[in-house]
Amino acid sequence: MTEYISKDRLFSIIAHDLRNPVGSIKGLAGLLVEDYETLSSKEIKDYVQMIHTASESAHILLENLLQWAASQDGRLRLSPDNADVYQIVSDKLAIFREDARRKNICFTSLIEKDTYVFADVRCLKIIIRNLVSNAVKFTPCGGEVKISSRTADEEEFIEITVCDTGIGMSKENMDRLFTADGYRISFGTEREPGSGLGLMLCKDLVEKNGGEIWAESKIGKGSELKFTLPRVKLP
Repeated sequence: MTEYISKDRLFSIIAHDLRNPVGSIKGLAGLLVEDYETLSSKEIKDYVQMIHTASESAHILLENLLQWAASQDGRLRLSPDNADVYQIVSDKLAIFREDARRKNICFTSLIEKDTYVFADVRCLKIIIRNLVSNAVKFTPCGGEVKISSRTADEEEFIEITVCDTGIGMSKENMDRLFTADGYRISFGTEREPGSGLGLMLCKDLVEKNGGEIWAESKIGKGSELKFTLPRVKLP
């Protein structure tokens, strides 16, 4: 069941989550305008890459907020179909490739081809995107983010795991990770801000598609975020 969040609290989430990427875009664009004539081609390319990264972060946040708002007031309409897990994971890892490169994080996907779940494709993309983003955010330089899958519940479901070698979580934080009580300002290993809205959205979308989501973690040992969705048995 989706947890209700008041409009005031939602606006607070919006203001907090968007402040950093929008501020980065404004600041970097300003530097380009002021110093363009004196910058080298490499410096210009670096600035443009940073602007692209910040704009991608802002886009993800806005998409989360729009989907969460639609779910809160009953406007979310699902269109379940055979969703290609292998392709969706490959596409979403590509989005975070630059962030991973900057932190020297190794991406590994162990998802096999012809792995399908019966779910709304848009929802699955949002779930994977948020879980990978969260893993990259809380994994230190030189770490690893790995995505794998297996059959579960007598092969009726696919269990997908996003595993990281990050900072880990206490049991107290795990218990409230996917709830409105878990909304709080937190920071990644390089002070990347987060509010927990993405994980609340993941729980809502997973459950609406007939699955479950949970976390396993130890402080200093990394985390595994796992979810299940109905399996498609190909002929």
